[in-house]
Amino acid sequence: MNPFPSIVQELKRGINDIAQLVADAERHAKAQRREWEIERQNRRKEEAERRAATALEASKADPLQLIARWTEARNIEQFLADVEKDLLKFDPEVREILSGVGRDRGIGVHGASTVDAVGSQCTSGSRKSAGS
Repeated sequence: MNPFPSIVQELKRGINDIAQLVADAERHAKAQRREWEIERQNRRKEEAERRAATALEASKADPLQLIARWTEARNIEQFLADVEKDLLKFDPEVREILSGVGRDRGIGVHGASTVDAVGSQCTSGSRKSAGS
């Protein structure tokens, strides 16, 4: 008795089952690829949103820092103007001594405006940031 005809018969019966299994596997793989693509697109979208939010925060922080430095410089300028007015109340010899002390310490009542001082700080700060 030859076993080959029965093996061939068995294979013929299994062809439909095998074809169905292959088709199921292909559908599953296609669905999996679609799911992965959707996940990849979602990750890209989330990353783009995260970068946009970071850029927005940075764009808000820079002007706020500038305003804070400008306000501080204006306060210092006002303080020095008040000191200068108070100096005028002293007699000339005391004024000369006090103004000499300020010059020796590098404190100038007259000089660059607040806007100039803040601008130079911002410019030098941005050069440091750009060079880093």
